[in-house]
Amino acid sequence: MIVIEALLLTILLFTCVYATFTDIKHGIIENRILARAVISGLILNLLYYIVYAQNLMVSFLVNIAITSLISILFYAYHLWAAGDTKLVFVVIFLIPMRLYGMSGVAPAIWIIISVFSIAYIYVICESIYLSVKEHRTIKIRNLKINVIAFLGQYITCGAYILLFNQLCGMLFRKFAETNASLMAFADLIIVLSICSIDLFRKKWLFAIVLLIDVILCFMNNFAIMFVDARALLLIALIIILRFVADRYNYKIIKTEDIKRGMVLSYATVISFSKSRVVGLPKTTTEDIRSRINDDEVNSILRWKNSKYGSDTITIVRKIPFAIFISIGTILFIILRMCA
Repeated sequence: MIVIEALLLTILLFTCVYATFTDIKHGIIENRILARAVISGLILNLLYYIVYAQNLMVSFLVNIAITSLISILFYAYHLWAAGDTKLVFVVIFLIPMRLYGMSGVAPAIWIIISVFSIAYIYVICESIYLSVKEHRTIKIRNLKINVIAFLGQYITCGAYILLFNQLCGMLFRKFAETNASLMAFADLIIVLSICSIDLFRKKWLFAIVLLIDVILCFMNNFAIMFVDARALLLIALIIILRFVADRYNYKIIKTEDIKRGMVLSYATVISFSKSRVVGLPKTTTEDIRSRINDDEVNSILRWKNSKYGSDTITIVRKIPFAIFISIGTILFIILRMCA
């Protein structure tokens, strides 16, 4: 049993290191290395859960199903790329269930929490560094606008989350009590939905939600159930993260340094409009949906030396989630083994 766990963790470590290397160097996580890890892990997992850990098989399947769903939702909301989603699946697939040693239907959620905590620190530190390096000053007017926008989003998110947690507390009390981490991630999905879907920001819908919140609080003698202070902090962190990421979202590079997988800014794509070079990107959403391919890279390199070309272009910064997934996973395993 211990030998199989050691082999699974060895495959996991190699996969994380290789995925981090390719993500940093080429901006992608190669499918072939992930496929090899899954095939190798499948053989070991079948032996592990059929022979040695039959009692953990159901927990393993539920854990990987819920965590994978959360990872897919993050991809749907453009928080990370498809490669990051697949890497998370492989990571959870390769970790022996016995090592989690904690309650809840999806203990692997703590790995994702670790990943986003590390990413949050990275974005904040990078933003401060760029602010100092590029001599950016904080204007009082812009600061007031950002604070007002933050408070508006926070109050809106808080109303929806209060409603969700109140209903869960009334209908699924025991489950809510034993799955605090899962409840926190459900709150996170609500935040992302509100930030991404215009319907949730309609004033009339917000008024209805707020009214129901008041009624439910009155029915429960104003005892707000299952609204964890950590969830409220998580909401604030995610909203701030989005504000900071938007403020320092761009990077000017030499045109000759363009690589497959990069995302072009609106300004750069607009600058292509006058050129007759074939194959240049015509639109961009400034997120992972608009990553350029090899053909577009070659077209941009030809554009550089054309009449309307430029020696520099502006790209959207990519958060290298592979390294955060790897670090978060390794830290989690070390802490669990030392517990």
